[in-house]
Amino acid sequence: MSLQFELDLCYCHGLSTCINYVLRKQTRMVGGVKQPAAYLFYKESELVFDTIDDAKVLVTYMKKTFLNKKLNNKMKQDVATCFDGLFIMLQSVASELATSIELLRKRK
Repeated sequence: MSLQFELDLCYCHGLSTCINYVLRKQTRMVGGVKQPAAYLFYKESELVFDTIDDAKVLVTYMKKTFLNKKLNNKMKQDVATCFDGLFIMLQSVASELATSIELLRKRK
């Protein structure tokens, strides 16, 4: 294994860890004690965290009600094992937001 490949793996792991503990709001156990959340800056980044939470709810609803099948580009759920899963989800929601709003309005 080359040194560059090992460095790339370390970078990807570090990026994935940051995304998991900050943007996905994961916590961990150390010595049987739950550690405080890493997203301590919620007040400063409220819009970011709320957007992520709302996007997850929207994607879940669109999939459960099969409205996702009516979209040109399907909304994708966040995949926790992929470091770019959160970005892919947000990108898919942004690209189909107008269409999904129309579908939801028609559904009422």
